[in-house]
Amino acid sequence: GQFLASGDFRGVALLGAWSVAVLGGVSAWGLYFFLYAGAKQRLAAGRREPLGAAQHMQCAFGAGLATAAATNPFWVVKTRMVLQPAAGAPQYANVFDALRSIVRDEGVRGFFRGFSAAIFGVTHGAVAGEVLAGKL
Repeated sequence: GQFLASGDFRGVALLGAWSVAVLGGVSAWGLYFFLYAGAKQRLAAGRREPLGAAQHMQCAFGAGLATAAATNPFWVVKTRMVLQPAAGAPQYANVFDALRSIVRDEGVRGFFRGFSAAIFGVTHGAVAGEVLAGKL
């Protein structure tokens, strides 16, 4: 009762954002490793020598880019839910309201805000992964 009477809905928004973050994170890593393994398998087919660092980076970048494109909507919704004002009524009542509002107000393109930053992260991740794997 006190929570609702205070008008502070930030906890609800954070819970919604947390669920989107968990779903996005699990989806992103599962999709990334699936695509990375598939890309390496396709690239290695018919080769006698193992893939080199450049081929591993190519696979990592392709898998990362596809994963970023597929999961960017999760990160847009999560970020917007977290950044809602602490006082007053929330901008989004829940995750589904956020999805509907973004499509209605911005179209599908609204889900790809910040995608250029994700591309930078993919590049950084592909290089860092190969350095850690000892291939560079």
